[in-house]
Order: sequence, then structure tokens, then C-alpha cells
Amino acid sequence: MSRILAALLLCFAASVHAAHVSVTAQAGWFASTFEGLGLELGWVNFTYDQSAPDSDPDPARGEYRDALTSFTMTVGQQSRPDLFFTLSSEPSLMVVGSGVAHGDASVQIIATLTEHSGAYGDLAGHFTMYRPGPADDDALPGASFWNSSAPHVVAFVGSLGPAVETDWAWDFRATEIPAPGSAALLGLGLAALACRRSRS
Repeated sequence: MSRILAALLLCFAASVHAAHVSVTAQAGWFASTFEGLGLELGWVNFTYDQSAPDSDPDPARGEYRDALTSFTMTVGQQSRPDLFFTLSSEPSLMVVGSGVAHGDASVQIIATLTEHSGAYGDLAGHFTMYRPGPADDDALPGASFWNSSAPHVVAFVGSLGPAVETDWAWDFRATEIPAPGSAALLGLGLAALACRRSRS
């Protein structure tokens, strides 16, 4: 009995730590129109796998190749069709640490994005999100990094393509999604425990 309970606890711990983190924020960029300079607004969502390995031996800097599992950004334009970006099939990179941007805790996303309105096609995207103060470590952050009110993530600065168009995002919200495999193991453990009780 005690061995089964220990196995269940291990499965539960795995399901808690081996999680995907989904982050959503409002986004926008400044654009020149016939009426002058305007702010065009939209939103961004991206998901990453916290179990991805760190390929950088530096304890103050983490590099996570293909940890990014999805990236979607849309921006409503004033005089042109809305822009809609998704993650392409090209390799991506996430960089975590202090000093990556402004000496603060930061998360960088470097990826190729596909724009679906027909205006741009595939573009190189480079985004940096930073939070005041040094990073706790170089691990991919959990939801608390994005949801904490003090200090909180204050900026999302990015560039897309050769125009080096700069974007911003704010009002970050994040949730953690347990890894499906770990949840399945937990279910199998509970079923085994139920079978054992029924036989006794």
C-alpha cells in the first residue's frame, strides 16, 4: 500500500513540474497613417514547455531550443487588413537570465513567424519581455513570473523582419498546463489502487 501511495505522489509531482505555460497579453505598435501617428492594438499568446533542456552551461543564462510550442499574435490595422502571425515550423529559441535586457530578469523569444494576411509572409521575430530586478535563476519561468503584481512584467519589445518594427505588450496573464503524460500516469496509479482495494 505504501509503495503505491509513493508512486502516486511521484506521478503527481511530475505532473506539477513538467508543465506547459500559456501566456497572454495585449499587444500593439505605433503606425503612421494619413491621419498621423496611431496605436494599432491586438493581442499575443505563446506557450512553452518547461521541461525543455537548457543548452547553455552558464548558470546565469539559459538557452532552450524549441521550448516554444505555439506563438500567435494579431494586430488590428487602421487602414489595412489585420495582421495575424503564427509560429512557423522553423527552429525557435528562448533565452532566460539577468542582463539579457536592461540588467533585469528577462525572457527572449527568437523565432520565425508566418503572417497570414498576405502582407509579409515569413518574418524573423525577436521579442524580449523583462521584469524589474535580477532573475531568480536561468530556468524557464512558471506562471508566477508573469502574474506577479510586484514586481511585474513591464514590457514586451520586439522586432519583425527587415523593417525592425517595434511592438509592445502589457497586462500579462499566464496559466500552467500539466503535461498530459504525467496526468495519464496519475490516472493509471489511481486505477491500480482501486483494483487492489476491490480484490482485498
